[in-house]
Amino acid sequence: MKPLINIPSSSEHVLYVFYDFEATQDSKQSGKTSVHVTNLVCLQQLFQLRKYTVMQRDCIQSFWDDPVGYMLSYLRESRPW
Repeated sequence: MKPLINIPSSSEHVLYVFYDFEATQDSKQSGKTSVHVTNLVCLQQLFQLRKYTVMQRDCIQSFWDDPVGYMLSYLRESRPW
């Protein structure tokens, strides 16, 4: 197994994403255990265009229906830069 190496991106553009999962524990699995079901994902993003210039995109996303799937699809979208 090869260890992970932190290699800086070759691009000057970096996207930072901060997210929070909200979940319920209403579903019983067995006995005393409950299943965490994600019902909301909120994320906010910042992007860096140059080495020291960080810009905030006034975009806070909330995903309610299939929150994890929609969040992952959103993060895979192409960015303007």
